[in-house]
Formats: sequence, C-alpha cells, structure tokens
Amino acid sequence: MMNFSRERRAIATLLPLTRQIPRAIPTVVVLGVATALFEGLGLSLFIPLFHLMTNDAAANTAGLGRLWQVLFAQVPPAHLRWMAPLAILLLLAGKNGLLYLHTVLFSRFNWRISHHLRTRIFAQLLQADAEFLMAQDAGRLMSLLDKEAWQTTQALSALATLIISLCTLVVFSIFLLLTSWRLTLLSLLLLAIVSGGIQTLIRQIKSLGQRATEANSAFVGVGFEQLSGIQTVRQFGQQTRAQRQFDQASDQVCTTFMALDRQMGAVSPLSEFAFAALLTTLLIVVFQSEVEVSVFLTFLFMLYRLAPQMKALDGSRANLIALAGSVQALSALIETSQQRRLPNGSRPFTHLSAGIRLTNVSFQYQTSDAPAIQHLSLQILPGQTVAIVGPSGAGKSTLVGLLMRQFDPTIGQIAVDGAPLPTYDVDAWRQQIALVSQDIYLFNTSIRNNIAYGIIGNPPFKTTTEATTASVVQAAKLANAHDFIQQMPQGYETVVGERGVRLSGGQRQRIALARALVRDPGILILDEATNALDSLSEHLIQETLTTVGCDRTVIIVAHRLSTVEQADQVLVMDQGRLVEQGTVPQLLAQAGLFAQLYDLQRV
Repeated sequence: MMNFSRERRAIATLLPLTRQIPRAIPTVVVLGVATALFEGLGLSLFIPLFHLMTNDAAANTAGLGRLWQVLFAQVPPAHLRWMAPLAILLLLAGKNGLLYLHTVLFSRFNWRISHHLRTRIFAQLLQADAEFLMAQDAGRLMSLLDKEAWQTTQALSALATLIISLCTLVVFSIFLLLTSWRLTLLSLLLLAIVSGGIQTLIRQIKSLGQRATEANSAFVGVGFEQLSGIQTVRQFGQQTRAQRQFDQASDQVCTTFMALDRQMGAVSPLSEFAFAALLTTLLIVVFQSEVEVSVFLTFLFMLYRLAPQMKALDGSRANLIALAGSVQALSALIETSQQRRLPNGSRPFTHLSAGIRLTNVSFQYQTSDAPAIQHLSLQILPGQTVAIVGPSGAGKSTLVGLLMRQFDPTIGQIAVDGAPLPTYDVDAWRQQIALVSQDIYLFNTSIRNNIAYGIIGNPPFKTTTEATTASVVQAAKLANAHDFIQQMPQGYETVVGERGVRLSGGQRQRIALARALVRDPGILILDEATNALDSLSEHLIQETLTTVGCDRTVIIVAHRLSTVEQADQVLVMDQGRLVEQGTVPQLLAQAGLFAQLYDLQRV
C-alpha cells in the first residue's frame, strides 16, 4: 500500500499557508469531485445503451446496470434509444462545465496564494528587527521571494490536485464496485502492486528536490554577490575567478534539475505502462470468466477514465515531495521573521518634549560573543545637538539603531518623554526622525524623486507638485547640493543609477542629507554622514546644521572630531560603554580618550 508519510509532513507545512483563503481548497475539491460524479454517471449509462445495441434490454444485470434498468423500466425501448445518449451528453456537458469552472478557480487560487506569500513575506521583512535582516543573505531572500514562493504555490497546487485525485479515485472506485465488484477488487490488488513499485522513484525525487532548492539558492546568492561587487571584481582582476564561481553554481543547478526532471519524467510513463499491464491482465481474466460484455466494456471505460487520475495522483505526490524543500525554506523564513518582528505600541508621537533617556541599556547581537552596548545611561534633551564619538567598534552605530528602534535593548530601558519607547507606534516615532547614515542608498530614479522620497505621505517616484518641488530645492540648498545638481545634464531630473552609481561619494551623501532635511524632522541623526565630504562641503554642512539645529534635536555620530565642536554635549564611547561626557573644551581639559583622538586627527 502507498506510504504517505512524506506527503503528510509536506502537507502539515503547507496547510497553514492557506488560512488567508480558507474556502479555496474545499471549493476546488468539491468541484473536482462533482466533475467525477457527472462523468461516472455518464459512463455508467453505457450499460443500458449496450443492451439496446445488442437487443438485450431485458438482460439481468446488477449494480449500476440494475439501477438504470429500474429507472428506465417504464421507458419504451424506442425512446430509450435517444434518451440514453442524450442523458450521457448532458452529463458530460455538465462535467465539462464544472471542469472549466474548476480550472478557472484553480488558477485564481494559484495566483492569489502566490501573491499572498510574496506580500506576506515582504511585509514581515519590513517589520523585522535590523539584526535579523543583517543576518540574511540578500540573494537568498530574493530567491525565496521569487522562485521558492512560486514553487510553494506549485506545491499547494500539487496538494489540491492530490486531494482531488484521491477523492476522484474514491468516487470512481464506488462506481467500479457497483459495476463489478470482482473486477474492482482484482484491479485494486494490481494497483497496489504498481504503486509499491513507484515508491523508489518517489524517494529519489524527494532527495533531489532538496538538493535542487539548495543549488538554486546558492546560484542566486553567487550571482547577486558577483553583480553587486562587479566593480571590485574588475579592480582586482578577478573576472576569471568570478566567472568560474558563477559557472560552477549554474552547472550545479543545471545538473541537479536535470536529474530531478529525469526522475519526475519517469513517473508518468511508468504509471501509464503499469495501467496498460493492468488492462491486459483484466482482459485475460475476463476471457477466462463469464462477465457480461456490456458490464466489462463500461468497466473498461471507467478504468480508462481513471487512468489520468492515477497518473495525476502519482505526479502530484512526486511534485509535492520534490517541492518540499522550497516549502520548508519559505515556511522557515515566515516563522522566523514573524518571531523577530518588533512589537508595536499604540501611543502616538508628534514631537519630542521632555527628551530621551537611556537607563542601564545593554545590547548584544545574537551572532556576537560580547555585548555591543554595556550598561549605558544617558539623556538627550530636546533641541540639543549631541555628538557621539569613539573608536571603531565602540557601539556608536548600535546606539543609533536602538534610538531608531531597529531593535530593542537586551537589558535596560529607553524612554521618550517619560514613556518606554516600545509603547509608541513605531511608524509615528520614525516619521519624526530623519537618518543620514554612512551606508547611503539611492534609488535608480531622478535626483528629485530621491530627495522627495523623504517627504512623509508623498507617493514614491510620482509626479511632484509645485510645493514638493520647492521643498526639494530648498532641502538641496541646505545640504549644499543645489549647485552641483544644476550643473548636471538634466538637473533635478538626472537619473542617478543603481545605488547612485553615477554620482561621487560626496554628491550621494549630500543628496541623502537633503532627503533627510526635506521632511523637516524633529530629530535629525547623522551617522558618519560627513565622511565622504571635502573640507569645504563639510564646513558648509556644519553651517547648515547650525541653522537647522536651532529648533530640532540633532544627534551626530562622527569620526571626524572637527564636526562636533559646536555640539552641546559630546558622548565618548569605548567598547560599548560611555566613558566620557561633556563639551569639547571640557573633554580636552580632561586629557582622556577624546583628547587622544582629537590630537591624533590634528597630526
């Protein structure tokens, strides 16, 4: 008998994915079973039709033949000659109408599930904490969103087909039993023997399916990495090495999927040959026994129509097992990203009134052996310009991540205006903050759209209004970007390329600063935002910060200590701890870490 243990594991993983459209599979299955009923009834009408053709309408039959004999007992043979074919035609018309409806709904089910999976995963990634996202491989995520999501949809289709095939087999088995229980039992015995022979193929398909999923993810990862770093590849003359890595990954995908296709391709021919062997055996048995010709022919018709369902059953099992690796990978991402989703509060946030206070805050990345932040306590008052400095690895960017609520502290509390930060609506909190980081990302669109992207509520990459255009130009002027933008071929309509590749590092940084300033944030955070600027541009931006910082809170994470001289307070961090705090003159007078760093940069 068939062993469905592997299918049960795949089904247990798939079923939670159908909750968004709970009536889809039952509806498709009911239509599939109804189609089988219409077809089975239509085929069974051939028994009285054969009797009429052989002038043996009074033959003594059993099962379905007897049922039709009773139903048509009062119908004259002359009328039965046209009523029986017409009934067969009407039943088959109903069957094909249901089949069309089933196909349409099945297609809708496929695409809705695929759309739901992709949007659900993307939504969860948008809400996941930054630590989880940093641990993910971008190529693998793209593979999961594209290929694995589609293959999971295919697995759900295979599941629906499997259920329909099983239900159809049950329906046809009942019709076969009613037609001839002896022939049905013999057929079931032979089918069990055939099914056992296909199990070896099914086991091999499962293993190859897992290897195919792994090979495809590796291929997408290699391709994404090499294309993202193509300039570095060229600069170091590693084109041959990159080509070799890509070729190897592509060849592994090709080899694995060809092997999988060979195994899966063998299922249908073997099933069909086995079914032909079954028919041959039945013919031999019939010739050696006394089975009514009309019953046997009807039985053969039904068995013939059952063959596609047997093939569909075997094919669905093979598909389900082959795609199990994709299903498990996608389900694991959904489950993990859901667990790593930051809890959201309901408290609104409009502006900073009392300040931000960190109390005994510690944070440790799950992939690290040591805390990135240790027992940090500090206060940032509204309207202050606060600088955070320290050597590399001091925890400065981690502190920014905590303030942006990219992740929550492992220990301790961050309070905003006296309330814990997690109690605020995270979107409302971030809408009042503008961040310019050292890792700048510009979209492959115009300079105007890249700057306007920072405006809250502005549809991204849409035609801007006059008011928006004025805001964009004003922000560009504040960021000392207006002049170089005007000198570009299309001015503000110049497309910057992927990640702003057509701009210099300093130009990208100034556009990023303009994107932050255009939203007129209550809190402005600059995380190493002046590193790529020349001295003149840095001086102009310092003047800008002096202007825009009058009525907002500014937090500057700086490597260049010359950018923090006008700060109201300077926080000096080292190895995740706050080691010094004060104004620049106070810290220089202490002759501590800040003074050492300051002297090193003056040399």
